[in-house]
Amino acid sequence: MSKQKDILGAVFKVQVDENYYTYGRIIANYVYAFYDFRTNQEQTDLSLIERSKLSLKF
Repeated sequence: MSKQKDILGAVFKVQVDENYYTYGRIIANYVYAFYDFRTNQEQTDLSLIERSKLSLKF
């Protein structure tokens, strides 16, 4: 399987466990921000996710 290319500004989904998802955004090379947002269903409404607070992770 080939590696997915990182696109700056892209939103990505993270499955936290078998019940919950959270979302993040690619800020720069190897710099990611994660939204303070957790849901038990995959979310397709980006505006709902983007209203949540962001935390930077390096």
